[in-house]
Amino acid sequence: MPFHKFAGLTALSLAAIGTSAGGLQTFSSGVFIYDSTLSEADLNVSDDAVIGGNLCVGQHCAQDETFAISSVVKLLGLAPGIEFKETINPSADARWWIGSDYLGYGGIDRFSIGDLATDTIPFTVEQGAPDSALWVALDGHIGFGTFMPAAHLHVLDGVQPSLRLEQDGSGGHDPAAWEAMTRAADGAFALRDPLAGLTALSIAQGSESNALVLANDSVGIGVSTALPRAKLHIDLDSTDATYPYGLLLGDGLESGLRPDLPGAMAHIVSHSGNASLKIDEQDGTTSPRTLLEMKNNGRPEIVMANTDTGGEWSFGAGTNFVLKQGAVGSASNAKTKLFEIDDRGNATLAGTLITGGTTCGTGCDRVFSQDYTLPSVAEHASAMFARGHLPNLGPTPEGTPFNVSEKLGGVINELEHAHIYIARQQGEIDAQRGEIAALRQDLAALRQALGQADRAGPGR
Repeated sequence: MPFHKFAGLTALSLAAIGTSAGGLQTFSSGVFIYDSTLSEADLNVSDDAVIGGNLCVGQHCAQDETFAISSVVKLLGLAPGIEFKETINPSADARWWIGSDYLGYGGIDRFSIGDLATDTIPFTVEQGAPDSALWVALDGHIGFGTFMPAAHLHVLDGVQPSLRLEQDGSGGHDPAAWEAMTRAADGAFALRDPLAGLTALSIAQGSESNALVLANDSVGIGVSTALPRAKLHIDLDSTDATYPYGLLLGDGLESGLRPDLPGAMAHIVSHSGNASLKIDEQDGTTSPRTLLEMKNNGRPEIVMANTDTGGEWSFGAGTNFVLKQGAVGSASNAKTKLFEIDDRGNATLAGTLITGGTTCGTGCDRVFSQDYTLPSVAEHASAMFARGHLPNLGPTPEGTPFNVSEKLGGVINELEHAHIYIARQQGEIDAQRGEIAALRQDLAALRQALGQADRAGPGR
């Protein structure tokens, strides 16, 4: 028969009911201990207590409770848990709780560790979590989804393993989030802004060593060593026919580096009208500086293509400076050479030369205006010899640069003066020729008259 402890039964009477063996009280059947005083414990053991079998604690434990093979202690209740309280410092409120489905947090099926002093749950494992959701290995490595972490932090998942850093705005700053993940589509490493739905950085699998190097205030792309030798150091091998790009910079591009397109080692792409490259040296000392330098085993060229009209211009320099024109995408040797300057400064132009016009003041052709006072030939000649040059052309010292447009305007002006003089002189010459012809006719008539008089003889 089980033993029942009723209200008022003393420890002595309890000992008297059982049998004593080696100083221990034993009973031949189960023991029920209860009374009607709910404000105090029914059983209080002031010394060590040993239970040889399994233990079930809680208001839902049955008399015939069964235990799993791995269960030694079972807690049964609405919110089963164990509370830990530190008593070394009585004034400190150090209370911890470990248990399942804490009532103060929504009744979620989970295992948690709670801080009862602050009413927070710093650690939780939800029911149904997969194997090895969190694993701390012997060497201190931490695994997420793996029981064999290969690094200090190892995240393993079948589809797109990721890490997320999120600022929820509770601290007074705007919400923000970043996710570092392995992209499921191609296995590339991606750094995403999940709030904006954009991928800021992608690194493809199989990327070469030193594909991107950040060192102090320098950036290296494909550098042969781990240290860039300039603020931006690009040193790439573009012999890969599948991915000829070394670097692609652009907006609106979801897939990242080296797309399958023909091009250059560095390609700036824009879909919003802002593809530009600016070099701005702001040193306060005035000095000529090399801001762009190109070297090539042959003539380096710059190409400018208009995809709207299909026309393309290129210019480059080696021994000579050359300007060419052709169709968009045409090779250099397929373009037409339109302009060239050799290393002695001689220029060759395939077409005509049109300048911005001269600055003759009131106009080079004003000599033909009625209100223009044209100097006489003598006056013009006097001024010319006095100055040592044509008055409206200006001086032209040997070996001194001069303005071709202004000189040409002066030549035209002087030529117009000369033609006016010539025209006037031609008029005078023509008038003189008429007078001479008339005189010759008069002279001939006179001679004829004199000849007839001679033939008539004296006295006629």
